[in-house]
Amino acid sequence: MRPSFLVHVLTSKPALKLLPLPPDTFLRATVRMATEDERYRQSSQFRLWSFSPARLQELRAKTNSLAKQQVAARTEATLDFLTPDEETRLVKFITVELIRAAQFCELPTEIRSTAAMFLRRFYITNSVMTYPPTELLKTCLFFGCKAEGFYIRLAKLAEKFPNTTSEQILAGEFLLCQGIRFAFDVRHPFRALEGAILELRRLRPDEEARIIKAHARAREILKFSALMTDAYFHFTPSQIMMAALLIVDPGLVDDLIPKPKAGEVSRVSADVYDKIMATIESCRVMLGEEPPERMSDYWGLMETLKSVKQLRKKLQKCRDPDRADLVALQRARREQAVAKPAKTPGTAATNDGVVFGAADRDAKRRKVGATEDPFGPSLSVVKSGTGCEETSSPTVGSSLQNQARSLPPCRSQFILQMADRKIVLITGANTGLGYQMVRALCGSDKAYEILVGGRSMEKAEKAVEEAVAEFPSSKSRVSAIQVDVESDDSIQAAFDKVKSDHGRLDGLVNNAGATFDQHIQSNDMTMRQAWNQSWNVNTTGSQVMTHVFVPLLLRSTDARLLFVTSGTSTLTGSENRELLMNKLSPKGWPKTGLVPNQMISSYRSAKAGLNMMMREWHRHLSEDGVKVWAISPGYLATGLGGSVERNRKQGAGDPVVAGEFVRDVLEGRRDRDVGMAIARDGRVQAW
Repeated sequence: MRPSFLVHVLTSKPALKLLPLPPDTFLRATVRMATEDERYRQSSQFRLWSFSPARLQELRAKTNSLAKQQVAARTEATLDFLTPDEETRLVKFITVELIRAAQFCELPTEIRSTAAMFLRRFYITNSVMTYPPTELLKTCLFFGCKAEGFYIRLAKLAEKFPNTTSEQILAGEFLLCQGIRFAFDVRHPFRALEGAILELRRLRPDEEARIIKAHARAREILKFSALMTDAYFHFTPSQIMMAALLIVDPGLVDDLIPKPKAGEVSRVSADVYDKIMATIESCRVMLGEEPPERMSDYWGLMETLKSVKQLRKKLQKCRDPDRADLVALQRARREQAVAKPAKTPGTAATNDGVVFGAADRDAKRRKVGATEDPFGPSLSVVKSGTGCEETSSPTVGSSLQNQARSLPPCRSQFILQMADRKIVLITGANTGLGYQMVRALCGSDKAYEILVGGRSMEKAEKAVEEAVAEFPSSKSRVSAIQVDVESDDSIQAAFDKVKSDHGRLDGLVNNAGATFDQHIQSNDMTMRQAWNQSWNVNTTGSQVMTHVFVPLLLRSTDARLLFVTSGTSTLTGSENRELLMNKLSPKGWPKTGLVPNQMISSYRSAKAGLNMMMREWHRHLSEDGVKVWAISPGYLATGLGGSVERNRKQGAGDPVVAGEFVRDVLEGRRDRDVGMAIARDGRVQAW
């Protein structure tokens, strides 16, 4: 029997209070919990990839035995085969390599986890002696990106690995799909953790530091320990999450699942509570076998490396010679498919069918009548009896508002809510002024879809986590998107994702920027390198970013395009000798004795160019109804130039004001100054 699933529903809905409830409320909660339990039981993760420990061990032993038979039939030599335990150890090491590769490729956490689970699922019904794990690793990463809707170019991914071609990555794709039984849905414990953290903040509002610490440590456990053990095969996502919290801070688990007290009405009986806690405890023990600190042991300890090296040598001698080259295998299968006559249904079992014993699977399939659509009725038709009249889908080219008018009330309300939520993309939003803009929008009484752009997906995700934690009741939704303004491929990938996910863009804030003048003084860059880089990041990057995203801006009914400029860029203001950056340099050459704020020539020149670029976009897009500004937030204490503390000591202001400034512009409070370089407090910056 599988462990109790009651904990899954207790924790997956943080809105359900884990406190004693009146009897009628308890009944309603019980019905709700049963519904959640049924949903999980219908998932492919539960139906196809959940096993008892004994059953999982049996499957691995059977897979190992079948592989031995297949390899032995292809050679006359006496081979020393891998044991099931050795295969498991080797798969663990390959999983670590996959996680490290995903980190190197800067793939988001969920993609790493999905790819790792694809790999582990595959090697339950397939042996490492049959198919090469180092090749399937790359395929799992690529297919994990596809399964999670994360766009990455195949050629770009292939470049990350030495001696790897796109064909090699694709060669194992269909094989992988077969091996995981076409079950692409992987339920992770990360969302359950976020729900639990929200509930803990409600229960313990005065212990924020404790909760943040537990949150961070629990995520580390879920990102490694859960993937390295068999937790996903034995427990539900929320059980895994609770076990991670139990490792980190048992007291917080007591808050989430309070122990029933005698004489009080409780949601669970003492027996059920004991069963839940026993399940979580068994999961905790399993996760404890692979703490996050062990990741470095897999590739840093000499003993581990020696043992893995021995296993690899053993694998080289006993692997299937006909299936070691996936590219050649795929080509051979294509040739066979062309020459082979059509196969009679039900005449052969798939590989996983042999392992699972599903010989009669064809007989269980429901036959589809000649006139019946095997894919079901059209999605554009709403059946009567659901509270909505039958209607056809709106035309593709119509706006969301027009679509809503053509739909019945129960569907139009949802679409209008989507239309009212402004979609805003901010580049360089994981830190500095960009992150303050995210915070300001999260704190607004208006609803936004905030896309946190960052060169590193991991840093962007971290910024999203911090924003969500700080504004748990925000009307807005926050998500991370990878975009490097120095890379045309990255910009195009970001455009494709926004187009696919949202179909339009209401606000683009070109915030990403940097200074490079200091690298000239430290001899890290030549003058040409620093100036080219400064213009590339601060000006050219914003130009290309805007050019690519204009089609999505034109789909908005109230498009706003912002370029973050600088007070140092004003030509008129450069005459003000009272400002340190404008003071005349002493006579002689080379110039010496200058402070950092007097050596920002490439930066302020690039920002001056940005102002002219903004004017050009204003000229091009005015007739299209797109409002364009250059935003000059002022001298603020950020990491621009290398030191927050130095900027603060020199009089820099609080960067929070920049976020509020941008929010005001996005919400229409500076519409009178369209096409201008604007400063805070209603001022317009002189050219």
